[in-house]
Amino acid sequence: MNEETIVLANVSWGDIQVEALAKMFLNKLPFTVADLPTFRTNKTYSPYLARMPFVANEGLNIILSRGVGLVKRLTLTEEEQVDISGVNQKLYCFDLQKTTANFKAVEGVQVNGLPYNNYMVKLGKYLYLDKSVYTDNVVEVIYRTYVTPITSETSDDTILDIPYEVATILPTITVPCPILT
Repeated sequence: MNEETIVLANVSWGDIQVEALAKMFLNKLPFTVADLPTFRTNKTYSPYLARMPFVANEGLNIILSRGVGLVKRLTLTEEEQVDISGVNQKLYCFDLQKTTANFKAVEGVQVNGLPYNNYMVKLGKYLYLDKSVYTDNVVEVIYRTYVTPITSETSDDTILDIPYEVATILPTITVPCPILT
């Protein structure tokens, strides 16, 4: 279980695009996110901007699958448990794909801030806990998450939910290969 705190970057999709363009074209004149709509119609910049969502997603998936994952915590309440017929009546079941956004995998469970190992995960998304654990306790699940994919519809001011370490290198890996003409 990863106990370190992940510092999220306060960086927008527009910031990533601006930095990637600056690296590709080594522009001497400064430009900002406000210039991106004009660049999307410019024959020099538009092919690169059109490919950036795919390349950025590819880069994020490569980085986040190699040890710099995005880990989040969620306090589970008894009200969030789902009723699955045939389940032992002494257990609560939580559908983590419905309870969390972009759920990927359970990293661990804590009760009152301490590791708790008496749980099961089935089918990769159902977390089973003994009902007795809820008596006067705070139960948290620590889970790994996917980053929300970037699309051509992602607005330039969308803040990316990525660790600071990833945000610092994302503009470099978001540089699309040159378009062959």
